[in-house]
Amino acid sequence: MNSHKVLASPQAQCEQFLDKIEEVSLDCIERIGRVRSIKGGTLYATLPGGAVGDICSIETRGGSTVGKIIAFQNELFAISLFDDSEAISPGARVTCKATGAEIQLHREPLGKILNSLGESQTKDAKAEFTLTSSDLPPPHYLERELINSKVNTGIPAVDYFCPLGYGQRIALIAPAGVGKSTLLMNLIAQSSFDAYVVALVGERSREVQEFIKDALHDGNRNQVVFVVSTSDESAQRRAQAPFTATRIAEQLRDQGQNVLLVVDSITRTARSLRDIGLTAGEIPVREGYPGSVFQALPRLIERAGKNSLGSITGVYSILAEPKRIDPLAEEVKSLTDGHWILNRELSTRGIFPAFDLTQSLSRCIQHLATQDELRNLSYIQATLSEADRDRDLVFFSENNGRIKDVLDIEQSIYEFIQNSADEATAQFETLCEKLQRLQTSVSKNPTEATL
Repeated sequence: MNSHKVLASPQAQCEQFLDKIEEVSLDCIERIGRVRSIKGGTLYATLPGGAVGDICSIETRGGSTVGKIIAFQNELFAISLFDDSEAISPGARVTCKATGAEIQLHREPLGKILNSLGESQTKDAKAEFTLTSSDLPPPHYLERELINSKVNTGIPAVDYFCPLGYGQRIALIAPAGVGKSTLLMNLIAQSSFDAYVVALVGERSREVQEFIKDALHDGNRNQVVFVVSTSDESAQRRAQAPFTATRIAEQLRDQGQNVLLVVDSITRTARSLRDIGLTAGEIPVREGYPGSVFQALPRLIERAGKNSLGSITGVYSILAEPKRIDPLAEEVKSLTDGHWILNRELSTRGIFPAFDLTQSLSRCIQHLATQDELRNLSYIQATLSEADRDRDLVFFSENNGRIKDVLDIEQSIYEFIQNSADEATAQFETLCEKLQRLQTSVSKNPTEATL
């Protein structure tokens, strides 16, 4: 009997070797390249096997820094740095794994303060987390639930005139210095959600500390998680923060919770994305913003919403003068389910929140308000519009009784929205009676309203 083992042909051995290579997961392979140049916060390197979205480690003289692949041309990859480009030299080693963007997703994120990569900024030795992607696709439109459950925010202007529903997305549009941050802090401190995820993007360090201190109290301290990227950090870190916050909100929603996601602000997020895009060689197309900004915004905002497990209610603040046409504000308004407008003229009159009830709207109001509430809101908007239009006539017209009544009710409306939630409940019926009397007088004397 022949005991000699028959050897496979060289061709067969080669095919077996290639089959074994294909079985190896590419996620375990380190991709290695070299730095070729740096322009601003973007590094250019050769990196065989790299892909857009990969996280890379770049060798420096004192250690290493981190970046994200944002584009490539031929064999040259553009890598946006999370930190300064100091101490990076030509030919420095660049390594990455083909796993996409990785952030730390904590098993119990509530009560923590995190940076834009999900790393805890407080001493937490027992923190358990997994590495995951921050850029998940939005839920399919057939998986979304109807927004028909109203949130009690504790803010009369919202609760009575521009209601917010669980799973709704709202744009908060305001110029600087009219109480935007205060409104957001009150929303976090007073509203009825299971969890709160707050992304502070490009804020001054001093304001971050104040915001956290004022928004937290004993009742919600363990319900809130902050994702912070201050103004001195790189554009990539600032742009990353709202995506990390949204990923945390998705984790909590899938656990069955109703989550409030606050991004303050989407303006500074867009500016960071613009800086990244322009440095990578993109062409500005709308008011200096490259096309990638308007691709990223719907990818971010569409991830909020309501499914069969829970909900993410998104509030995205925008720094803009409402009377000026701002392409970024118009884009975000088109992506959300309504908008709240804060008015500088109201703030100069000492009215806070400076809520412009004639310009603010909720696209979900038909599912959140009763017919009586919709009728009262219509009366209020008509009265405030009339007051703005005819205010000066009180000084020139002898027959100005109607105008005085309108201005009196306008004052009552603005006093009402400045009340606490308990005071507003007690005064709302009185305000509605005044509105109905005014509308009744119009129907009886239609010519008087035009004088």
